[in-house]
Amino acid sequence: MKPLSECTILIVDDTEINIDILVATLGDDYELSVAMDGESALETIKIERPDLILLDIMMPGMSGYDVCKKLKDNSATCDIPIIFLSAMTDIDSKTRGFEAGAVDYITKPFEILEVKARVQTHLFITTARQELAMQNEILEQRVTERTRELCLTQEITLEALASLAEYRDPDTGGHIERTKN
Repeated sequence: MKPLSECTILIVDDTEINIDILVATLGDDYELSVAMDGESALETIKIERPDLILLDIMMPGMSGYDVCKKLKDNSATCDIPIIFLSAMTDIDSKTRGFEAGAVDYITKPFEILEVKARVQTHLFITTARQELAMQNEILEQRVTERTRELCLTQEITLEALASLAEYRDPDTGGHIERTKN
């Protein structure tokens, strides 16, 4: 499993003080990149795919909801976990965030320990999911290989049984050989 310290986080917020706080909070533990708006966030993601995105909702131009929807509609980015960071605390905003595809929602002003805990949790879940997918792929390869071996063993066994029957009874041996084929 990928160590969490090697994970990359994209912070998308149009308020510099929020970015500064998040960089100071998470910078020692993760690789960080920053975008100030939705369009530049999407461009950054094309260049380097992050392991997690901290995304503000209210930004100039493209909203966080729109960015999230675009990422979730793209098969190359749909599995990136997105945590919304927003000053909007009403249930409709939160519900809309989850409907857009976010895995979590943190309200501003945020608590540093809460942000760290949620980021760590979602990165752990993501890396565990990736590890599980790799293990499933390995298991599928093994099952395919074993199935092939089993079919070969079955063919050899039938061939041996037919040969034995033919050897013991030359009168009906030709019939057994034709049935086997």
